[in-house]
Amino acid sequence: MEQQNRTLNRLDVILGHFITPEPKSFLIKTQICSAPVKKKKTKINFQKSSEEWNCSVSDVKKAFKTTRNRNLKVSPPIIPYLIVKGIQDKEKRQGSVISTRYTLLLKPPNKRWKDCRARLNCLLKSQGDITSDTVPKNVQSFEEAMLALPKWTNQDTYIFHLDKNIPIVQRCQKSGLCYIHAPEVVQHYLVAINNKEAGMIDMAKMIRMSFDKKTLEKHIFKDAGGDSRRMLLSILMPGSVVFGSDFSDALTCLKKYGPGLIHQFTVFEDFYNSGKLSFDGKPCGEVIGYHAMVLIGVREENNKLWFLLQNWWPSVQFVEASEEYLNGCESSLIFVKNPQTEIPKKWPVQNHMYAENENLDKPENVAGEDPPCPVPK
Repeated sequence: MEQQNRTLNRLDVILGHFITPEPKSFLIKTQICSAPVKKKKTKINFQKSSEEWNCSVSDVKKAFKTTRNRNLKVSPPIIPYLIVKGIQDKEKRQGSVISTRYTLLLKPPNKRWKDCRARLNCLLKSQGDITSDTVPKNVQSFEEAMLALPKWTNQDTYIFHLDKNIPIVQRCQKSGLCYIHAPEVVQHYLVAINNKEAGMIDMAKMIRMSFDKKTLEKHIFKDAGGDSRRMLLSILMPGSVVFGSDFSDALTCLKKYGPGLIHQFTVFEDFYNSGKLSFDGKPCGEVIGYHAMVLIGVREENNKLWFLLQNWWPSVQFVEASEEYLNGCESSLIFVKNPQTEIPKKWPVQNHMYAENENLDKPENVAGEDPPCPVPK
C-alpha cells in the first residue's frame, strides 16, 4: 500500500507539472505574437513613374491596378512597367509545367529568367547609369593604356582628344558587349568639339523611356543585339549624315570630322582571350561574336598604319590594331559628316566622365542571328 501511495504521489507531481497554469506574462506574449500582422501597402508615386517611364499618369495607374487584379507583386514595379510598355504576358512551358512570362520574372527558375529580371531591375533604377568623375581602380585608365602602348606617346602620332584638348570619357560594360556605348561616345566627342562641357546620354534612362515595344521586348527577353550604325543615326541631331571610309583615309577623316565608329568588328579568339592590347596580322581562332568601338587615334610605323581604339571591357579600355588586322575582322569605319552642336533634348543626359551599366547593354548585332560576345573574365 505504501508503495502504491508513493507511486500515486509521484504521478500527481508529474501530471501537476503539465497542468500548472502558465504565467500571465507568458500568455500575454503568446497572444501578441499570434495576432495577425497587417501588411503595409506600398506607397506609389504615380507621377514619378510617369516621368521615368515616359507615359501618362493614367496609364501608370491602370497598369498598377491590372497588376493587383492579377494578384501579382507591384514592388519592384516590373510588371506595371511591362504593361505600360505594351509587353503582354505569354504562356511559357518549363518542362511539364506551363507558366507565364510575368510569373517567371517574379520568381525566376533559372539563369535565363534571372538575367531577364536583372535587366529589368537595372532599367527601373531611378539613378540610371552608374557614374563617376574618376575611373575605378579595376578599370583601365587612358594613362595606364599609354604605359602599355608607349609608341602612342611619340610626337608623330595623332590622338583626337589630346589634339583638341578635350577630356576623354570612358564607359564600361561588365556583362556584355555594346552597340550603344560606342555611338554614345562618338556623339559625346563630336559635341565636345563645340562644347567642352558636353555630357553623355544616360543609357539606362534612354532605354527605359524611349525603346518601343518591339525593341524593348527583344532587349529584355531575347538578349538580342543591335546595329551600332543605326543607333548612332538615331541619337544624332536631326538630318545628320554618316558615311563609310577606308582605313587608309582614317587620319584625314579623324582630323576633319572627329572620332569614327568601328562597326561590325568581328571578335576572334585572339582578340578575346589573349589579354594583349596590340593586334597585328590576320586575326585567328574561332569567331566569338561582334563588337563596336571608337577610333580615336592614328599613327604610322614602317609604312604601316596603326589605329587606337576605345573599348568597353574593364581591363581593355584601349587597344591598338593594324590596318591588316581590322580588315581581317571585316570592320567598317563610319564618320559623321555634320557638325554636332548639341545632344538632342529628347535624350536624358548625365555629365560625368565615367559611366557603367550592369546586365543592360547588348552585343553588336549584324544579322539577327550573330553570336553574342561576352566580356572576357
